[in-house]
Amino acid sequence: MDTNFDVIVIGAGPGGDIAAIRAEQLGMNVACVDAWKTKEGKPTQDGTCNNIGCIPSKALLQSSKNLDQAKHHFGALGIMSTGELRMDVAVMLERKNQVVKSSNEGKLYLFRKNKVQFLNGLAFMTRAAVGLELDGRGAVVVNGEWRTSVPSIWAIADVVRGLMLAHMAEEEGVAVVERRRCRCGRAHCRPSRSCRFQHDPQRHLHQPGNRLGRSHRAAAQIRGRSIS
Repeated sequence: MDTNFDVIVIGAGPGGDIAAIRAEQLGMNVACVDAWKTKEGKPTQDGTCNNIGCIPSKALLQSSKNLDQAKHHFGALGIMSTGELRMDVAVMLERKNQVVKSSNEGKLYLFRKNKVQFLNGLAFMTRAAVGLELDGRGAVVVNGEWRTSVPSIWAIADVVRGLMLAHMAEEEGVAVVERRRCRCGRAHCRPSRSCRFQHDPQRHLHQPGNRLGRSHRAAAQIRGRSIS
């Protein structure tokens, strides 16, 4: 096992695992540390989002939504049922567990494929943490490039002030890694605390002509890439 790394990512949630993979893609030797374990005691990653948050919640919501559709809306589609529809909670929970397991295995496969060294356990910043500035609510203080008060330490996602959204953490993770590697990266990205969302973002995004951020073509041109 390697003991010297260019980058050590603490936390393998949506921001951490994407940051670790992107760092390896840019030629850095990377370790990613996370203490999560499955209920069987096996090492896993992807943090709260995949293990007890977003993914399992959505799996259960899908089951309950389908039940509601079948009970109250299928008749209008010409689909009739003569029997009583009911929930089998045990089956719903087992399906949820399988969804989480499949997602975890997929992320571990991506770590192996991209040669990210995954370490299951707790990580401590012994010397640097002494000078790490926190705000009054315990969040790590960062500047506009996610730099902390300690050189060589960046912080993103739930440990800083801002919206706790998985896709924002992913964007922040990639932006930090690219800035560290080549002093450039996603210059149009800003910490998530500066974002504002419409009341109904899905409805807003699906309206003709509406866009969130730059298009793929515009972003590629800004970063000096040519696309057909």
